[in-house]
Order: sequence, then C-alpha cells, then structure tokens
Amino acid sequence: MQKPRKFKAAFTCRWAPSDGKDGENGKDGIGIKSADVVFTLSTSNTTPPADSVTWVTLFSQLYLMENTYVWSCTKTVLTSGATTYTGKQCLGASKDFATITEQYAVGSSGTTAPTSGWGTSYTPTKELWLWTRNRIRWTSGAFTYTTAICIGYFGKDGDKGDKGDPGKDGTDGKDGENGKDGTDGKDGEDGNGISTQTTYFIATDQMKVTSYSSISGWSTTFPTATEQKPYVWKCVKTTYTKSGTTYSTPELITTYHSGDNANIIDNAAFTSADNMSAWWDKSVYSELSGKTAPSDKGKVDTSNRKDNHNSYYDTCKATGATINYKEILKQTVHQPSKGINKLAGGQWYTFSFWAKGYQQTIYVNETSSNYGFATRNLYLVAGRTYRIAISGKIDATALANGKELRTFIYNDGWTEQNAVAIKSTSQTTAFMTFIPKTTGAYKITSYQYNSEAPRTGTVTVYTYSITDSLDLTTYIYPTAVDNNTKIIVDGIEQGSTPTDLVFSWTLTSQWKRHTITFKTKSSLSTTEAQNVLFRFQPAPNEEAYRQVWICMPKLESGMFATGFVDGIDDLRGIPGLIERTSEWSEGTEYHNDESLSGGIRYLDIVTVTDSTTGDFTMYQCRVTHTSTTANAPNGGDSTEWLKLNQMRPIYTPLIVAKNAVLRFAQTNRILITNSQDKVQGCFGGVEDETNGYPLWIGGITAAAAKFRVKYGGQLEATEASITGTINATSGKIAGFTISGTSLTNTPWTNDATIIFRNDNKGCFAGIGGNVLPASAGMRAVARFENEDKTNQWGLDKNIAMILSAKNGTFNYAFTGAGNGILSGAIVGYGFEEKSANKANTCFILEPINSLIFYVTISNASATIGLPTLSWICLFLGISKGTAFRIEIDICIVNSVSDFTGTMIHGRTDKVNGMNTSEYPSVSWNQTKEYNSDKGSYIQDNYFAGGLNKITLIYRNGNYAAGLLSENTLRNKITWKDD
Repeated sequence: MQKPRKFKAAFTCRWAPSDGKDGENGKDGIGIKSADVVFTLSTSNTTPPADSVTWVTLFSQLYLMENTYVWSCTKTVLTSGATTYTGKQCLGASKDFATITEQYAVGSSGTTAPTSGWGTSYTPTKELWLWTRNRIRWTSGAFTYTTAICIGYFGKDGDKGDKGDPGKDGTDGKDGENGKDGTDGKDGEDGNGISTQTTYFIATDQMKVTSYSSISGWSTTFPTATEQKPYVWKCVKTTYTKSGTTYSTPELITTYHSGDNANIIDNAAFTSADNMSAWWDKSVYSELSGKTAPSDKGKVDTSNRKDNHNSYYDTCKATGATINYKEILKQTVHQPSKGINKLAGGQWYTFSFWAKGYQQTIYVNETSSNYGFATRNLYLVAGRTYRIAISGKIDATALANGKELRTFIYNDGWTEQNAVAIKSTSQTTAFMTFIPKTTGAYKITSYQYNSEAPRTGTVTVYTYSITDSLDLTTYIYPTAVDNNTKIIVDGIEQGSTPTDLVFSWTLTSQWKRHTITFKTKSSLSTTEAQNVLFRFQPAPNEEAYRQVWICMPKLESGMFATGFVDGIDDLRGIPGLIERTSEWSEGTEYHNDESLSGGIRYLDIVTVTDSTTGDFTMYQCRVTHTSTTANAPNGGDSTEWLKLNQMRPIYTPLIVAKNAVLRFAQTNRILITNSQDKVQGCFGGVEDETNGYPLWIGGITAAAAKFRVKYGGQLEATEASITGTINATSGKIAGFTISGTSLTNTPWTNDATIIFRNDNKGCFAGIGGNVLPASAGMRAVARFENEDKTNQWGLDKNIAMILSAKNGTFNYAFTGAGNGILSGAIVGYGFEEKSANKANTCFILEPINSLIFYVTISNASATIGLPTLSWICLFLGISKGTAFRIEIDICIVNSVSDFTGTMIHGRTDKVNGMNTSEYPSVSWNQTKEYNSDKGSYIQDNYFAGGLNKITLIYRNGNYAAGLLSENTLRNKITWKDD
C-alpha cells in the first residue's frame, strides 16, 4: 500500500512504484525569480497602460513630456519564466515630478505593510512577504510615498517524499562484472547563515543590563543619556536565513555627564585671520602635474555667523581636469613624537561642525533657434550620480512649429548621453540624472529640436544647475579610527565604517549641525600624524563652483556632541581633568593626566561589580597604564589604583563643607546669597503649582524679585536686554499674536497697526486695521507719505513707495481690484522691440514688459499679428473669462527701400493658424492692397509707417480690436476718369 504524501508551500512530488528505492525529490514550485518596480508614460491618468508597452526600470529613463502621466507597477519574473505586471497606479502628472525611487521591504504579513526596513534592494527570505512602494520627490521639494503593495511570498522548502516500501526479493543471479562508479551524491542542504543584523540602543538608570529581554524600551535610534537615565547600552539582534534569532550580550557604550566637553580642535572659533595657526593647511589646491589651479582662497567670514561665531568660507572653482581636490582646512590632532597627545586608544569620540553651502548655478541666458547652442564644458567622474536642472522656455512660434527646447549631456563620441525636453512657453525647470561610465570631458548643449524647417521660433535657456551631493567631504585619517566598529552619523548608526572616516555631506543654504561618532583603534601610532580634514572634491564645471561655510568645528571625548567650547580670542589655559567612569576591563588604556600641562587631560574612575550581588567598588587611576590581569584593582590600594572611600548613609542636621561634588542631589530649596549672606535668589519647590515661583533672582522674596519663573514655565521680568536669538512660537506683542511664522492681530475685530514715522521729515508708513486718525472719518489699511520739505539730498524728489518685480517671464509691481485715484500721473516709459524680418511671415506681438511696440519692417512681405487672448491674460495676470479693455501702441518703422506698407492682422484666414477665437476680430479689411487696379478704381489698403493706437477688448466671450488712431492706415479708393 502506498503511503500518503505530504505537500507544503509551492512544491510537488512524483509518485513512484514500490521498487524499494527512495522517492524522487519533488519538483520546485513556481516562485519569485526577481521583482522590480517599473515606470511608463501615458496620456491617460485613469486607464492603466498595457503590459506590452515599454516599461523602464529607472524613473530617470523616462522622457517626461507635458500632458502625460507617470504610471508605475511591479514587474515580477517567476521561476517558470512567466512575467507579470501587478499593482498599476498613476503617480501624477509628468510636470510635477523631480525624482522617483523604488523601495522594497520584506514583512511577516501579506495584508499589513512593513513599517521599517524599506530600502532600494531586498533579500529573499523564506516564509516572508515582499512589498514595494515608490518614494516621490516633487518639484516643490516635498516627499511622499505611494501606497505599499504586496507582490509575492517566499515559500519554504517542501518536505521530502516518504521512502518507498521494500521490493520483493529477486532470484539469485550470476555474478556480474564490476559495475560502473556510482553517481555523485546530492548536494547537502544550505547552511543556516545570517540574514540581517539590527542594532538597538537604550538609556536606563541600571548600571547592569544582563540581556535584551531583561529590560524593555530598546530602539534603533541612538538615545540621549540624562541625569535620570545616565547609562546607554547597545545590543545587536541577528536573524538567520533558515530559522532562529539571537541577541548579543548588552554592552555599556557611554554614560551621562553634565556640561560641555573640551574641544580637541584648536583655533576653532575662527576669531580672525591671524589666529589660524593650528590649521596646518588652509585653502590649498592639489594640482595635477603640469596644471595650474585658480587662485581663489578661503577666508574667515565675519558676516556669515552662527550663534555669534565666525565661519570659514571657501570655494572650489577647478574641475578634475586641473586638480585632484582642494584642502579647505586640515589640523593634526595626535602625533606623540611631536608632542601632540589629544587622542587615546580604544575610546569613543564625536566630531561635529555646523555648515552650509551649495554649488553655484550656471547662468546662460541665451535665446536661439539654432540646432545646438548654450554649450558648456563639463568634467565628470565615472560612477558618480549627477543631477541636472535646466530652466528655460520656448516661444509660441516654436511651439506651433512642433519644436521643443531639448538639452543633452554627452561625451565627445555620443556613446554616453541623456536628455530632457521643455515644451512650455513660460519659464519651466526640467530635471534629469546622468551617471558617466568614464571619467573625463563631457558637454551640455541645448537645441531647438528637431532640426527640420521651419525654424522661425526661438527657445531660451536661462540656467543650468549641475549637482552631485558632494558639497563637502570630511576625514579623520589615516589610522586613528577603528574600522571594525560601526560609526553613528547625525544620530543614525551606519552599516560600515569607511577607511579614513571619509564622509560626504549634501549641504543647503541653511545652517545645519553634523556629527560623526567613532571609536579609535586600541593602539595608536606614536609617529604618524592623525588629522582632521575638510576637503572639496573637484567641481563639474568652473561656473558651477562649490561654496561652503564651516562654523564651530569640534572633536570631543564621548558619544555625544556637547556645546561648542572656545574662548572669545581662541586662547585657553590648562584645561581641567575630564572624568571618565566605566567598568574595569582588561586591555584598556586608563589615564591620570594630572601631570600634563596641555592638551586634553583625563582622569579615569572604574567600577568593579560583583556579578552575584550587583554591589560595586570604585577606584581612581593613579598613573596612566594599560590594564592587565596582574594590575587589576584587587580590593585595596595599589600602584595603579586608589580605592575610593565608601561611607554608610548618614543623617545630620547640618553639613558645612568648603567644596562639594555631588553625583546626584535631591533638595527642597537652595537659597543664593552674596558675601554678606543677603538672599538674592532661590531655587525651590512650591506647593502652589499655579501661582508659585520655584525660581527667582534679584530679591529677598519671589514677590520682590525682578526676574521670576512660575512652576508652569511662565517667565516674568521687569526688564530684558537680550543678545542673540529669540525663538517665540506663541504669545502676544502689543495688539498682535504670534502665530507660526506670522504676527496677526487678535481678535480679528481690532485695528492693530505697525507704524513707522519721522515727524521732522514729514514721513509716515503704516499698515494695519486702520492707519488713519478717527477725525478722517474713513478707513485705510496702508498709508505711505513722504512730505519732506528739506530737500536733504538736493534732488528735489520725494518718493513714498518703491515697488519692484523682476526676473520672471511676467513681472507685476502691483495688482489689485478697484479704482485708482491720483492727483498726479502714472507714467510708463518702457517699450518692446520686434523685428519683422522674414518674407511671408506674420510676427505675433507678445508683450512681456510693455504694451508699446517698436516694430522694424525689414522685409516687404512681412506682417504683424495682434496678441492672443491667452497671452494677454498671462501678461495682465488674470484668468481667462475676465473682461478687460487695454490699449496697445504699435510704431511701424520701415527699413527697406521697396516698403509698400504692411498689414496688422487679427483673427483671419489669411495667415495659417490665426482664424481662431484666440485672436481678436478687427474692424478693418485685412486684405493688403497697394495701387491695385480694380477696373473702375484703384484700391490702397495697408498700414504705412508711423504710430497706430489700437484698443483690445474682451467681453461676454468676444475678443475684438479697434483702431483708436488711423493716421497710418491707408484705406483709399481712387476712381478712374470716365
């Protein structure tokens, strides 16, 4: 009888007859071979694209176009060879995207998405589910995530088939010849390897943590120790590929201490150019052989400060064709052979600094109809990701001709390239990424694309921006850092520690503090110089040069970045001893640096804990030494250790001491007195937590004090003179309430105002609910007056208000609704020039800065077209459908000898593309006639040189034009004599 088979997951078994042999292995089930998030474009945002369209694996491979939408899904290749496209979703309009990064995570549920572990790759793990999502960066700078989708399951191995029943005994046969060698045995099963490792941290008040499970509250985020929880522990969770999870024995990695650590770096306050001698290198290019770098040098910047500290400013204006790199600042922090002893072996340190900076934009500002212009030379590094942003536009003529502004980045042979296009008539920014395969020369060039005629329109490039996220690189090198211990960067533990502790930072225009926490090697070289270094990598283009401001660099003992320490003139006396407390361990260098006269000085205190009772004894290091079993603390004093006294708990009505150092203190009240024992302030508990003052300064009692703080944190002060930053997110100032980043009147029924005035000069400026006196009998919310009679500067001019709007395609110094009444005049003196220089072509007027046009006719058959309704609405800053009436002046100037006049066209069928409601209907005959013989009369109908004033009106859906001045419109019929 055949035994029943067991089936699990995605595996099958084959039935075999009872021949006594082992059953065959079951066939592999159909599982996931690979999974990838893919993208495509579609003109629809509701109908999913078919599987058969072209799907690309990288968002940067998409050729983004207007009026298209980005779709995404997951392409899954199964072990059977089949391919599926699942979870299709529209991510949004192409014009809104900056970048999209696909992310994966493996989770234990097929219905609830993982909340952690998301990354750009995944590790197949049996009996877990694979999920995908997209991380989207929008052109606004914001980030969002698409809804996570579960796309598959990694099944576990199926059980082996049961062994078949023994076969019947056969009859004895003759001895045969020796058989052939047997086949190789089957491969053994995979070992149980490591799948993932996760580091957890916790801050606690316990001096000893025996296991992960003995305490709760572990987190992957590095914590901050406090007086209440002074001990920080670390534990590593290891998950194996087949089964099992283990936790390492918790390790005490740091303890809390109050106050700011000393700064190992000298001359870190950048007080002046004369006080920078500790920095061995300052603003030094490393030139390639035979090359000459630019002469730009760094400087102490007293205008860009952070927390009242100067910064160091530097630039890098050279590319990889000229330099290897540029050293911004370098300082040696450890080299015992030269008397520099600032680091200790096997210790944790934190390197911190404030920085801001960016790569300069390449300003192009070129307009062309050429198939190739605005070329800039680049020098790029293989494998580095460059992000390119192009700001530009095309004009309406180019758009009508089916053209676009297309920008390429490429090498000389065009074997490497990428491109992005702009099809907007308003200034637009388009993005692309480029990863060169080789290091060397590249170019970026723009085109009016394609190369076919007609090429009457133009395209404009305003700027190129080329960034590579390498705005600043820092090092601590060459051999001080323990590369086998993971570092913590800006509070996040990294997967590995790079050689030389090299780390590249992406900077912004805002100050930000960066930190790297690392451990030194157990033994440091006595002759080799260990350095702190700030470095620039070469710029991709000399115009796109790098800039950086560095402020308050600090290297300190411990795993936390404490406050910046340096005197006002950057000169310090002998620093005090830094106390370090830890559990004694063998092979550690312990310090007593009382005899040292400079540098960072340590005093180590160790505990020896009884593992059974938890009791401990404390010892102070007497001499600097490396610990061994032979010189370990042994219960009493020794050459290396001084046992600290331990007293039993005491109670006494009074303690008088010359000095006191308390590790922890609990009290009800501390009075502050002067040398005559007069009370001047108090720290104390209060029973009345609503009206009590636990802190006051400047009085014998809280009621008499000029400075006091309530239990709830409310500050009351008679006067305040504050130097530095004030951050207030709520509260009141006069009639205004602080609301987010604004000052707003509260309630909204009052007339709170801000007023500036100079009565000696007759000047007044105010905004608010009402800036007029009650006697005016009316209300004004803004008032600007300049009635100065003194003619202070001898110009005989007074200006009440200056408004400016620049650098946009359209610029409005002011807009509004309602009438404007002046006793003076509003004068506009700008005009725009237009050249009508091509035969049989209508040149459309498109105002940007003015409604006065100076049109030069340089081809006798060229004509002029009135602006479209859409363009006028853009120019006026109004939406379509808004009624308007404006006047436009056209001054026609002849520059050809055979000029016979021209025609100003509105809506007409005489010019291709102009017979639409976008163009105004006109009151004049648009057929140009010049000395035309009509049989009985001669017809003349054209615009001669000179000024034409035309009104443009839009009302009730009709767009029309009329002549206000016809002094240059020749519309004449001359009858022949009978």
